[in-house]
Amino acid sequence: MPETAMPGGTQGPMLLAVERLSLRLPATPAPARVLRDVSLQLRPAEVLGVVGESGSGKSMTALALMDLLEPGAQVQAARMDFAGADLLRMPARDRAGLRGGAMAMIFQEPMSSLNPAFTVGWQLDECLRLHGGGDRRERRARALELLRQVGIAAPEQRLRAWPHQLSGGMCQRVMMAMALAGNPRLLIADEPTTALDVTIQAQIVQLLLELQAHRGMGLLFISHDLALVAQCAHRVSVLYAGEVVESGGAAQVLGTPRHPYTEALLGALPERCGGARRLRALPGLVPAAAAELPGCRLAPRCPRARRFCHAHAPALGGDAQQPARCFFPLHGTPAPVLADAGAGAMRPS
Repeated sequence: MPETAMPGGTQGPMLLAVERLSLRLPATPAPARVLRDVSLQLRPAEVLGVVGESGSGKSMTALALMDLLEPGAQVQAARMDFAGADLLRMPARDRAGLRGGAMAMIFQEPMSSLNPAFTVGWQLDECLRLHGGGDRRERRARALELLRQVGIAAPEQRLRAWPHQLSGGMCQRVMMAMALAGNPRLLIADEPTTALDVTIQAQIVQLLLELQAHRGMGLLFISHDLALVAQCAHRVSVLYAGEVVESGGAAQVLGTPRHPYTEALLGALPERCGGARRLRALPGLVPAAAAELPGCRLAPRCPRARRFCHAHAPALGGDAQQPARCFFPLHGTPAPVLADAGAGAMRPS
């Protein structure tokens, strides 16, 4: 495995490495491609923020990593490694063994993620039983400890509670406890604060980061909230219409964006609008997930687009430290033409 710098400045192996991930979902008359050329890297003990509008492919990327896609979904990638293991070639049984153990996920809707037909205690016990939590007495003790770790008071009482008896914030804490039950090395948090009010959001994010740092987990933090990601992520990947359009260190990507889409997302933040009555926004709409465009997928909406952009698809590149999928970036070297776009394409001038 390649050796890479960790957040603390030491060296460590890559925990997650995904290169050129493509996903097609079953549809009529032909499978719909919803992810294109998605590449991600996550180091141990690192927080990677994945940002983008609704429909950009953030959750689909997470579900593909967790192997939680609907029957008939087609996943292709040049590489999909987790802790040195090849997920693409791993037998289905072994892949299922990782899910909920070494790889865990927290979903968007805590109130609907818990099973309403079972108590909190039963659901936590099931997680622990599946991942070697010992006998019934040991699993109960472990369940109580997990509830304490996620900040739930009176854990003995909560074990007997039904999901409908808990608040949204409490349900999300239970979901976190269940995700931690298998001692994961990778935790994927998919919009973990979406359904919560603002004060509870801050508590959940702070708790998540404390648990991540204490356990040394890699955290893939999915959000549409750039301000939140700026506070917690070491690195950021920006998705648009099923593609990563920019990635790099959080301070660089969010402070000096190279891609016009990243700049547009930042420009739409209220705190950056200088008191204007209307937020700045890109014209037009995000293309449908299955739409096949000949060139850059942002070109129809991009103020920097030229004729070349509508005819040729850019690859993610141009700068090793902060690659962007753009022929005319805000600064730095232009991206190369995507190999799949065809040979012989001239470079933009």
